[in-house]
Amino acid sequence: MTTEPPAYNRRYVAYAKEHGRTVAEQLAHDAVAWPGGKMIGFILWNNERIAEYAKINPDAFFRPILTPWDRHGGRPKIMDHESYDAWLQSRADPENAPNIEIVTNFFGPALDS
Repeated sequence: MTTEPPAYNRRYVAYAKEHGRTVAEQLAHDAVAWPGGKMIGFILWNNERIAEYAKINPDAFFRPILTPWDRHGGRPKIMDHESYDAWLQSRADPENAPNIEIVTNFFGPALDS
């Protein structure tokens, strides 16, 4: 009986590749590096990548209506997950990266045009 290798989240695969490791190696590394919370390294890395991508392609993100009580505006909220994932893959594996199309306006034409 053969078993299929487990499928991993493609963002975690990009995280492992960017660190020069396989998924299994990264999981083992993070279990030691982050005892009691082995996904912390990935979460921190992904939050940094989200902030970086928000500067590169802001139209891939939802911009909520902010009130005077919103001090920092919160973490950018991705709307175009496909382009974000393609960008992550291009960072981790440039030779096999999919074509990336930067969305210029995810919600269609601006109302004032």
